Amino acid sequence: MYHAIANLFSDHLVTAFSRTLVHSLWQGALLSLVTALIMTFTRKSSPARRYNLLVVVMVLFTVLVAGTFIFEFNRIGARMPVSSDQVIVNPKPVPSERIMHPAVVPSFISETIGSYLNRYASTIVWIWLLIVCARCVQLLTGLRDVYYLRHKDTFSIGSYWEERVQQLCVQMDIKRRVGIIESGRIKTPVVTGYLKPLILIPISMFTSLSVEEAEAILLHELAHIRRADYLVNLLQNLIEIVFFFNPAVLWLSALIKAERENCCDDMVLARSGKVNYLKALVACEEYKQPSPAYAMALKGSNGGLKNRVARIISNKNLALSSKEKSLLAACLIATGIFTAAFTSGVKLNNQVTAASKTTQANFKSDAEKTRSIISEMINDGIITSPNGLSFKIGKNEFVVNYKKQPENIYQKYKAKYVGAQPDGDRIWHYRFDNDKYKPAGNNYKAGAVAKTDSDRVKNIISDMVNDGIIASPTGLSFKIGTDEFVVNYKKQPDLVYQKYRAKYVNDQPHGHDDWIWYYQFDTHKWDLLVAHKYNAAKNTDHSQTGDITTGVFKGKLN
Repeated sequence: MYHAIANLFSDHLVTAFSRTLVHSLWQGALLSLVTALIMTFTRKSSPARRYNLLVVVMVLFTVLVAGTFIFEFNRIGARMPVSSDQVIVNPKPVPSERIMHPAVVPSFISETIGSYLNRYASTIVWIWLLIVCARCVQLLTGLRDVYYLRHKDTFSIGSYWEERVQQLCVQMDIKRRVGIIESGRIKTPVVTGYLKPLILIPISMFTSLSVEEAEAILLHELAHIRRADYLVNLLQNLIEIVFFFNPAVLWLSALIKAERENCCDDMVLARSGKVNYLKALVACEEYKQPSPAYAMALKGSNGGLKNRVARIISNKNLALSSKEKSLLAACLIATGIFTAAFTSGVKLNNQVTAASKTTQANFKSDAEKTRSIISEMINDGIITSPNGLSFKIGKNEFVVNYKKQPENIYQKYKAKYVGAQPDGDRIWHYRFDNDKYKPAGNNYKAGAVAKTDSDRVKNIISDMVNDGIIASPTGLSFKIGTDEFVVNYKKQPDLVYQKYRAKYVNDQPHGHDDWIWYYQFDTHKWDLLVAHKYNAAKNTDHSQTGDITTGVFKGKLN
């Protein structure tokens, strides 16, 4: 499933989309809170004002979600590795000077949720896309049904009502020509179309109503046309399709539909008697047939007629029901709990970062270090542009584009980019092919290294994706050596480690036991996590002993 999505979209696009969908849930909680406040503080306002406020809130929510997607997409893109070939290999064990604190550890709740979402990002997007496609098919089917309503089993209603509709259009300041016909496919009046609006009346319905009651029905349908409700309703249904999983959006949409009917009711009451209109509403309710979802019906949504009649009689807007209040309270409490957990995780992660900086003041991220060294090489005239650049720098030499640099250049860059590393014995490769580089005077043998660093990185990432260890290479970090295999700061089971060791450690030409391969890996953060787990285990069982040397846990992490 991952590969199916990967073939259509890039990794960070899928990840950004997945995170946006998740963020829309807590944003929906805020949406429900704002909606509740509007419904509470506008009880004495007109339905038109409530309707406009609710529509504005839905539009702002849609804009917020779109902005979240753009932010996540840019953030993930900015955090992508400068190159998939950027690898740091063969360091000695990191120095033993560390500041340890048991509280400095990421929140496992937020970390677990984040890891789960990253792991199944493509699955989340795939399921969402399938459901959206299914609902789009449902939308198209509904629009087809509306088309059939306009063209199948329709009959002329007579010249009197056709002329009367045009007269009412003039009264309501409707510039477009509105048609009216009888239909054998419906049991309640509906209006369809935006550019060419058409009112459909059930066959013989007007024969059972007085002229005043029939005109009240026509005024209601013309009110929908005057307000362009058909178009707004269609756009609203599209938003419901996209956020089908978000209860706050569905609730807000239902409130908008209810207030829409109230707005039309007020427009009718301003031009017709209350008694005649109430009789017309009751007559339509007696048919009890669902109306098409994408046409505007007189009786509104199911169960809404009772509330509309009560509002017309009492002249008061309805407040939130007890059920809506209970669900809203539960939603806000759940959101508060998850927000507190996430905030705690962020604070603890910041503590980890701060602790790491205190022990490694000169250390930079790989991306920052790469940009810095490239800029300095351009300023020093070593290269003219970063296009096609490759280099490696370590304790013995500085090689740029497979040319060894003079000693004075090497010492300058070593002091800045190698001396800042934990032990100074680190070889930093950037798009560097060891097979291509053959320095004079060493014991290099062509073909001794089976794979280039670039191939090895691509192969191990592909294996981890296929084995389900990671969902995508976004934000990936790992280390593997003769003792353990750690991916995204989580030690892998022994069976997994043995498989990857056999393929990626045993084929190395180094031959010594302390060979370790690092990829975007923060050794200080790992030391903090190891020490924290050790300290926690020690506090639980005082009889357990460990080998501690100046604050570094020398044993194995279980």
